[in-house]
Amino acid sequence: MTATIRDIGRAATKPRFIAAFVLAALVGFTLFHKDTLYDLGSKYSTENLNRLKAADG
Repeated sequence: MTATIRDIGRAATKPRFIAAFVLAALVGFTLFHKDTLYDLGSKYSTENLNRLKAADG
């Protein structure tokens, strides 16, 4: 059974396919940008923000 381009296009419009694609993209982004996300998390952590507020006076 070979899938034609029309079959693939028809499947791509189904909500389940779209949800799976979005989930896969999110997981891929998280795996590839784990260090970036960790840096952002530590940059905006409560402890760091309190330190910045104290420095501002």
